[in-house]
Amino acid sequence: MSDLAAAFLEETKEMIDKAKENRFHLQERIAKQRVEPHVCLSRILSQLWNGNGDEWASVYEVNNAIQKAKYGKDNAIERTLLEMLAIENAFSSSISFTALKLDKGADGIANTSDDRLEVAVKGDIVVLNPFERLIVRCTLPCFDPEIFAFDCICVMKYDRDPMKGKASGEFLLEELRGTRTYIEVDTNKEFYDDDDLVKWNAPLNFKFKKDKLGIKGFSGTRNFESTKIEMPEEEGEEVEDVRNRESDALLIKGGIVHMKSILYAPVMDSPGYFTVRYCLDDLEPPEDQYVHTTAPKRLALSPKR
Repeated sequence: MSDLAAAFLEETKEMIDKAKENRFHLQERIAKQRVEPHVCLSRILSQLWNGNGDEWASVYEVNNAIQKAKYGKDNAIERTLLEMLAIENAFSSSISFTALKLDKGADGIANTSDDRLEVAVKGDIVVLNPFERLIVRCTLPCFDPEIFAFDCICVMKYDRDPMKGKASGEFLLEELRGTRTYIEVDTNKEFYDDDDLVKWNAPLNFKFKKDKLGIKGFSGTRNFESTKIEMPEEEGEEVEDVRNRESDALLIKGGIVHMKSILYAPVMDSPGYFTVRYCLDDLEPPEDQYVHTTAPKRLALSPKR
């Protein structure tokens, strides 16, 4: 399936590039290597053409998928790709990172009972002092965790001020040491013990109920909350509900099974310009970077990651 996905994306490369021409798309390099950002498309293709999720796409499975993709005189490959791009767009549009700022309350002292978290104004750059926490409310669409257990959130550092760069320019991004948090709790437990920084990047539980801290979208004291993606009822829908239903249908078709809410709060210990990223699979930083050795994956669909 890995070889088939690579061949399919190579064959349709021009169509993919053409489809993205009308989007604001910056070319970036991650970990000093140019990468093709097709990990998501590879997973979606596997879901459409290899429904049982194993490592092999049989002739029967591929033929069955192509027969379903045919419509009139349309090319089955082109039709499949357009469907993949629509699912990818729904996936990307569902990702939400909301920066939060700490209001120290009436006493002006942090970490006291009257502290509150407030949503930062959209579009504003959050400025922090050394060793302060960047607090981000993350809403993420997730693929099957039993297959893709190594997806993560991390902080990436720009090589220069991104607000002063040209739209056609290229940025170099490197992972900031100690900021990775896997979106699956069991994967975090595999790599970190209770004394590691990830405990503080995204703790499993909070001392106080999150609604008392002013964090909307959470309940109780537990982090990493999941909500299954389900098709809503069609009766009496408003226009926005119809759009949401169409997006959910695409996510389900692409193998995205649930949405997850995570409160992510890494410590920023070096100066620079940073961005929070949702990284499918895992990054491969240079040897001199902070590296975790990962166990073999059940399904490796990212030869160009």
